[in-house]
Amino acid sequence: MGKDVIDLAVNDLRRIVAESITEKLPAIGADGYFALVQQSAQLAQMSGLAQTTITHLLDRYGSLINEIFEIIDEDKKMAEPLTPELAYLKAEIIYAVTHEGAQSVDDVLSRRTRIAFEASDGGEAIAATVATLIAPILGWDAAAKKASVSEFTNHLKNERAALDKLLTRTR
Repeated sequence: MGKDVIDLAVNDLRRIVAESITEKLPAIGADGYFALVQQSAQLAQMSGLAQTTITHLLDRYGSLINEIFEIIDEDKKMAEPLTPELAYLKAEIIYAVTHEGAQSVDDVLSRRTRIAFEASDGGEAIAATVATLIAPILGWDAAAKKASVSEFTNHLKNERAALDKLLTRTR
């Protein structure tokens, strides 16, 4: 998709530009991924995390998994699951803000992770927990935490209402 956008933009420049090489560049975290997958048992033993958790982390962060380990090394509580329902760790929530630029509960749950799509309730039950985790990093007070959770839950309610309306029309 990125290649298509650049190629289209270049057409508007009306000058000769080399063809995009985007499709040949590895995604961030892809370099060394396959070697790490082969070492998942050792990574699990070294980190104290379950091998299924290591697989989850490798599938999401690839060779950047060490950045997650660094967050856990700073605070062992970050190795705890965010919710029993999903494989996400608290460290991943911190990572979304410190390394990926997330700025809100919605940003963390909908875009930086896929929790809003994977959790049975869209992540509503853990929104306050996410806000509590990210508040110190973003410099939020209690009002800012509450506002971010409210923004996220309102977004969920609007999505559900739109889906209900759509489903009602198709029946």
